[in-house]
Amino acid sequence: MSPRRSTLSDPTRRLVLTATATTIAAAAAGCGALGGSDYTLRSRPEEGADPTELFGWDPNPRGFHYRWPEGYLDTLAEELYTNGRVESVEFPLVEERPTGEDGYAPVYVRRDGGFDRIAVSPEPVTLDRPVVWMEPLESLPDGVDPATDPEDPRQVPTDGLSAFDAALLEEATSEAVGSVVADRDHAALGATERGVVLFEPLDPAESDLLSEPPFEYVRIEPEGHGAPEELVLRLHATTESVTTTRYVHELRPTAESESEFVSHVRSEHVAVEYGDTVPEAVAEILSESADAADGPATYREGEPLSDAFERLLEDLELADASLPDGREVASWLRFYRYRGRYYEARLMISDV
Repeated sequence: MSPRRSTLSDPTRRLVLTATATTIAAAAAGCGALGGSDYTLRSRPEEGADPTELFGWDPNPRGFHYRWPEGYLDTLAEELYTNGRVESVEFPLVEERPTGEDGYAPVYVRRDGGFDRIAVSPEPVTLDRPVVWMEPLESLPDGVDPATDPEDPRQVPTDGLSAFDAALLEEATSEAVGSVVADRDHAALGATERGVVLFEPLDPAESDLLSEPPFEYVRIEPEGHGAPEELVLRLHATTESVTTTRYVHELRPTAESESEFVSHVRSEHVAVEYGDTVPEAVAEILSESADAADGPATYREGEPLSDAFERLLEDLELADASLPDGREVASWLRFYRYRGRYYEARLMISDV
């Protein structure tokens, strides 16, 4: 994809490995009641970036699943750097493109003086993995004294547990309560919907939930619309065969120098390049959509769209973006260059 020189304008840190998953702020109720859709645009970073910053890869654990043991992501990253290939299960190491698109966000690493792209290949796989889940019960078996949390009866007791194990129990409990509220057969759900599946090795220092469960039966008083006044749950910590996805990551040489890398990015990923003479209405949209120092920012319009916003979407190669059949929300990822700096743009269309 070659960047288009916009007819609206004159064209004109070290490798921070970023590209951690970022999401568009959820839109408020849209215009569906009026027969239209809500369009939300977010750009980042606030002041733009150079290509090595914007398209670099940061193995940041905040962008991945909290259940990965401490240091595990660093181990995967080191294997990728060293061998040029690494596998992960359930979660890829780079961001999947938004719901309106297929594939993965373009991310690169600097290696041996050049730049390599991280290519991702998903494949289905069935694995035996530990599963932690809570079974809602109609009543307690005879003679059973369930565990409770006297200080907060809404929650399962977690005193004496590691933060990791406490989080597992709380999530498993939340899934069970959700099924009760929705009147679902919780035990019939797949493992990933029923509870917590531990796809990666457990650190013995962080968890002993599987080897020494703190209780078998527990009574809670959940809150929320539709929740029962009291709920009895049975803790299960077992091994099950779980179908999931294995992600194979490979480094593919792309550029031998930074200048070659910049040329590659501009050719392959940048949809449009703006100079200093962008029309005021378009410049205002770009400014309003850009993240600020105090947090994310968004620009939103409902249908019918303004001429300036329609032109901007055309420049970003999003003029034909529309909700796929059966979806109420979808989003798209694009990149643009503005006043010599590079930005990521995310468009979300919503009918909710």
